[in-house]
Amino acid sequence: MLARALHLITGILPAELREEIRILRGYRLVGLTDAGVIATTGILALAFEMFSVAMIYPLLDYIEGGRDLAVLAERSRLWVVIGKVADAVHMPVTLGSLAAVIVALVLCRQVANYAHVMQVTRIKQRVGRDLSGLCFSAVMGSNALFMKEMNAGRFVNILDHQCQHVASLVRSYAAIWQMMLSFIAYGGVMVATAPGASLLALLVAAAVVMSLGRYMHLSRRVSREVVKLRQRFCAFMAERHQGWQVIKVSDSLDREARSFGDWAQQFFRLSVDLNRLAGRMQLVIAPAMTAFALSALYVGVEYLDLSLSIITLFILMILRMVPIAQGLTNHRQALITHHAGLEEIVEVVSQARAHKEPDRGTIPFRGLERAIEFRGVWFSYPSGRQAALRDVSVRIPAGVTTALMGPSGAGKSTLADMIPRLIVPGRGEISIDGLPLNSFSLSSLRRGISFAPQQNFLFNASVADNVRYARPSASDAEVEEACRLAYAHDFIVELPERYDTLVGEAGSRLSGGQRQRLVLARAFLSRASILILDEPTSELDYESERKIRAALENMHANAHMTIVVVAHRMSTVRNADHVIVLSDGRVLEQGSPAELIRDTQWYGAMLDLSARDAMVDP
Repeated sequence: MLARALHLITGILPAELREEIRILRGYRLVGLTDAGVIATTGILALAFEMFSVAMIYPLLDYIEGGRDLAVLAERSRLWVVIGKVADAVHMPVTLGSLAAVIVALVLCRQVANYAHVMQVTRIKQRVGRDLSGLCFSAVMGSNALFMKEMNAGRFVNILDHQCQHVASLVRSYAAIWQMMLSFIAYGGVMVATAPGASLLALLVAAAVVMSLGRYMHLSRRVSREVVKLRQRFCAFMAERHQGWQVIKVSDSLDREARSFGDWAQQFFRLSVDLNRLAGRMQLVIAPAMTAFALSALYVGVEYLDLSLSIITLFILMILRMVPIAQGLTNHRQALITHHAGLEEIVEVVSQARAHKEPDRGTIPFRGLERAIEFRGVWFSYPSGRQAALRDVSVRIPAGVTTALMGPSGAGKSTLADMIPRLIVPGRGEISIDGLPLNSFSLSSLRRGISFAPQQNFLFNASVADNVRYARPSASDAEVEEACRLAYAHDFIVELPERYDTLVGEAGSRLSGGQRQRLVLARAFLSRASILILDEPTSELDYESERKIRAALENMHANAHMTIVVVAHRMSTVRNADHVIVLSDGRVLEQGSPAELIRDTQWYGAMLDLSARDAMVDP
């Protein structure tokens, strides 16, 4: 019954509004129970409202009729009903009792309205929370290519603003539902008391509301522009905050301030345009409806000989219906504004789900025993002019340290990213111990791999929490041991709150070398079967690099861990057991260091260059 009633109500809404309801239900953000709660509390509030207003008529009629119940009962059957109800509850019909009933009804209306508002607020906040969570999970669950293309400003804007903004759809729909019922109820009372005058006023009011379609269309267009501009504006601000050092050193603050002013001016102009459209609608609807309603009242008084009580009730109904009509217009425009944000959210969620990381593996990964093998692997980035990897066939033995070397852009990081399935080959196959890489469940595979990426990222949390991120259950002693292995303990104990010190956004309170050591400590703490280090010493001085090399040797000796190191420096991989050299996405050479020195030119040349650099290094 409820579902049929809701379907009937939504059927009279415009197509885009019906689409909004379909999307919200499709995402399982709202259901029939929510609609039932909103409808029930709204109907109760409206019922008490109508009874309290309707009681004005018998109150005035009682005064106008000389307070004689017998005369009133002969004149109207309403008083017969009132008399029977009063007798049933043992309450005398007096001016005071009628006023008391009105006060009681108003109190009940306020209680019901409070319950309605709180239920709508609860559902609205829950929808905002769930919609943010849905967007976050969809985007973070997408593949690496989509993540790299996702603008940070757009991501933050959607989660922080658009999801909460769109959640206001719940409030607008609830308000429209209640206002439509109120409009119908008040209109019914007016028609019952003065049919001719009321029908004329209601028809004209409906015509005025329908005539605002042009403003609605303009509001929809401007709302879409506001959403697009907001996301670009957020991206601009995030980028400038990230590049503050370049701005300062380039002495370009004034230029950037002007650029910010230009963006802000565009946003200001569109926001004013949107509010101007809303103001124009209010400018039209309130005077027009009031004028036509009073004209209808004039006809009723002059030509239909209405009584004083009916005239008073008619005026009261008009005074109640004008703000309702204004409210309907306001919330209809709000729905149009929210619709642009909902379109943006649907687009992002749909794209993210289309690029979701594939995870059809069922075999749990329990550690590397023999080797990781690449066979004829190709990979191309969407924006790349040529393949990042071209027909790569290499073998990474278990239990040893393998170095991936080559010039910048050779494909080293791309190959390393494929081991934890951050990216997948376009062609070819990767296997672990003879089993296809995609046959392992994604979660178990990544639990078995510790990865320190090239960009040393830290969360805005304590030192201990950052190190413990890979293993939340690790004890304080284990965290300290990992930091000692990464040669981070010595600088940590010098921090104001030692391991409880907050590192700042992206580790901004630490130096580059300190951040790198914490990232390595996090990787060491995971105790994974495979450790991948992408340029692990790129931001370290000579002494720190020496300590990191020693730590890697200790881990390799004590934990039988397979270590894959992406590096430019020969010093970083001096003690590697196996070396793979890439150039232009192809395998240039591979083998043990001894084999490469004897049989190839590139590795030997780099080794000689590294030795010369070490001799002149102060």
